Amino acid sequence: MPHPFFCHSQVAPWFKAGINQLQLTLFVHKELALSQLFIRYEPDNEEELLPMTPCGQQGELVIWRGELPLRRDSGTVLYTFKALTADEQWWVHAAGVSASMPPRQAHFHYNPQQKPPSWVQDQVFYQIMTAGGEVIAGNVNMPQPPSIDGVVVNQPQIYNGTMYHESV
Repeated sequence: MPHPFFCHSQVAPWFKAGINQLQLTLFVHKELALSQLFIRYEPDNEEELLPMTPCGQQGELVIWRGELPLRRDSGTVLYTFKALTADEQWWVHAAGVSASMPPRQAHFHYNPQQKPPSWVQDQVFYQIMTAGGEVIAGNVNMPQPPSIDGVVVNQPQIYNGTMYHESV
């Protein structure tokens, strides 16, 4: 059977970090008949399964929510989701979906000490690699831009590794 659809977004409003808890949301395709859904984490290196509850539907997706307690003395919190149907189980983790529990490095991570600025969640980050360009000792060697009678047309500018191109 192909993996069912699950979606866990670690941005507001589907992920809310409070002082003592995380409110987590998982979207599940409505055709997957879940009998139970849990948040799995390991406080004090002991497995704990926290139940999630369905709280609505949005189109083809059922919305499940659960709360993960945070301890003030803990560092990075690792968690994953365990979904149970009548005859199978699914694990939802940062590397995707699997039928068996993922290794710890594939779990979702939350570090309460590391908080990026709020605007970061709404941004798209990318890096443009120029066609035919080479990076040698931090310098970009680009092919010659097109020119008309020796005058360069639409020459891109590179600032701190980002290419800006001005249209004429």
